[in-house]
Amino acid sequence: MLPLDTLPTRHSGPALGVPHDVSPLTPQQRRALRREVRWTDLALLFSVVCAGLALWEVVGITEALALQHRWADVAWQVVFTAALWLVMAGGWAYLLPRRGYYQRRAAHRREVLSELVARFREGAPPLVVLVPSYKEELAVVRQTLMSAALQDYPVRSLVLLIDDPHHPDHPDDAKALAEMRALLPAMQERFDAMAAVTAKLLTELDELVAAPADTMGASDAPGQAPGDRLRAAAARLADALQQAARWMDEEHRAQNSADHTAALLQSAVLAPLRAALEADCSHWRRRAQQVWPAVHTPDWLAEMRNAARDLHARFNVRFSSFERKRYANLSHEPNKAMNLNSYLALMGGRYREVPGIDGHSLNLVPAEAGEAGWHVPDAAFVLTLDADSLLLPDYALRLADVMHQAGNERLAVVQTPYSAVPGAPSLTERIAGGQTDIQYLMHQGFTHHGATFWVGANALLRKVAIEDIATEQVEGGVQVKKYIHDRTVIEDTESSIDLVDKGWRLHNHPERLAYSATPPDFGSLLIQRRRWADGGLIILPKALRYLMRSPARLGTLAEGFLRVHYLTSVATVNLAFLLLMFGPFSRNMGIVWIPLSMVPYMLAYARDLTHCGYRWHDFPRVYALNLLLLPVNLGGALRSVYQILTGRRAPFARTPKVTGRTAMPGLYVLLEYLLLAVTLGLAVSDAVLGHWGSAAISALYAACLGYGITHFIGWRASLEDVRLWLSPTRGDLAGDVDVSDPQEV
Repeated sequence: MLPLDTLPTRHSGPALGVPHDVSPLTPQQRRALRREVRWTDLALLFSVVCAGLALWEVVGITEALALQHRWADVAWQVVFTAALWLVMAGGWAYLLPRRGYYQRRAAHRREVLSELVARFREGAPPLVVLVPSYKEELAVVRQTLMSAALQDYPVRSLVLLIDDPHHPDHPDDAKALAEMRALLPAMQERFDAMAAVTAKLLTELDELVAAPADTMGASDAPGQAPGDRLRAAAARLADALQQAARWMDEEHRAQNSADHTAALLQSAVLAPLRAALEADCSHWRRRAQQVWPAVHTPDWLAEMRNAARDLHARFNVRFSSFERKRYANLSHEPNKAMNLNSYLALMGGRYREVPGIDGHSLNLVPAEAGEAGWHVPDAAFVLTLDADSLLLPDYALRLADVMHQAGNERLAVVQTPYSAVPGAPSLTERIAGGQTDIQYLMHQGFTHHGATFWVGANALLRKVAIEDIATEQVEGGVQVKKYIHDRTVIEDTESSIDLVDKGWRLHNHPERLAYSATPPDFGSLLIQRRRWADGGLIILPKALRYLMRSPARLGTLAEGFLRVHYLTSVATVNLAFLLLMFGPFSRNMGIVWIPLSMVPYMLAYARDLTHCGYRWHDFPRVYALNLLLLPVNLGGALRSVYQILTGRRAPFARTPKVTGRTAMPGLYVLLEYLLLAVTLGLAVSDAVLGHWGSAAISALYAACLGYGITHFIGWRASLEDVRLWLSPTRGDLAGDVDVSDPQEV
């Protein structure tokens, strides 16, 4: 099978091969992509036909029950029909974006990187990269900052938004905070050392540019040959490029190659940049050896100066940090959205610190005209980046180019939805990463249908767009400005609806340019996925109001279907699936069209996994993981229902970053056991009654759950979690999570 995407092979271990500049697709690959589109069309048609035939038989059974006045059974048939169609709609909501993804991938033409660099060399608008961080590991944050600092974009600054408690009580937390604060000056010093070399070189080249053209070939001193000034400048440029290559090599060796995230930084960022610098160095070494007048071509000096400017821009980066919790008059709401909002509200202003009323706290207030203060630079573009994510070097440049294209003036968000970091050491992380890589495909397909959602781990934002949706309100006696709303814990999803409702557009660039960490164990995965499942039902009314105002056309119907499904499927599809698993529907299990209608979805999913570098036999593992996540997803949806009924927001559930295993809440362990016990019981009872279809399906579910508990959770570990949960000293989660901090829970 042809490789249709650019991900490295997941099962090949830590050895990675993510290219920095992906080669254009070959005609053979484009034909293969178009075949996937045609295959998806057939899959959709087959699934819809089978669904229609299944419905015909279900209606026949329901009609027969009604004639017998068995109204309780009729009611159950209605429930079955609704649940069946919700599950089938989930399959269509996969196949429809899949078709859009392969269409976009086949039509995409990748811009040549050198042309993009030349296009942005002059007059590039400033870019600010914001990295919100809360109790992250130092090495993880440094990797993220390094990938952001080495972007091809020429005018950029990085701000680490440290959200740890400002005065930590625990000595370990105090030490970690001190190390995080020291990280930025250390990185600044390292980049400045190289930037000083390139700045000196640029000054020398500027002097050459200003010199009269007829002096370039003149001897500069007795014994010098004509053209020595140009050849010497080329040699100095080659020396600077060689020094930069050594800089990359030092950084490469400093990474922990046993860590798959560090290995990705090495192979996808540092190694390609080092190779490019070495190639440029060799090029200018050859130029320095040319004889006059071969060196004296009209564009020769301009080419040399552009190379020096690009090299200088690579290292001319400003690092800074900001801690909103230092100031009493800024929001201290424990979530990522308000961490970002606090800094966004300051951009473009000048501020000074003043003592608070209590004499101990500090306030940050605008500085008066002519008064010294701290200036927060403004920027046309803001790149938000999670502290456990990595960007390929051309991420910002390619996305900014999309922003600049004619007709994209109302483009608010451009992103490449993140992929999983390849080479995961644990089975749980690798299979959960497979789900993440499939989500990349889905989000790309959403863009084809105008249903893009902002995925907050990494995105390039047009600042004027997020200012358009900003609101101001008082929280805890503090006036706060919200660009990214934090009404739910999936703040990027709600902001997507806010933006499209204001006439802005969102766009997924069809290249894999960003990677983000996947939780390494089921306990941390549970916390992440429960957070993702919380909020869709709350946002749904806002989305419906937006869709009701949209003109009725076929494209809008597809957008509406995908947006509503995206917001509700965690609740509706998972609940429907449970009903089909455990409801009294054995009389319908003999309808062959029901499983046949789901076959296209399953084949497409498994096929896409192989396109992303996984194996066919990983699909049953993904299915087993999905079954384990059923109670987790429904738990997140119930949090949304609780907020709708009470108005109380769930605390932001940070995904734990701990050494070792994150314990599961005992309730969820018991629910997994209950699912396994019930499916086994149904398999046995149906077999005794001769309902072989139902028995086979229940046995399959039981096998998947048993595999999942064994390989993703662990029987011994799960029993330990139950004992911890039942102990008198237990917290809401488990011992590895600090339940005293609301941002941890």
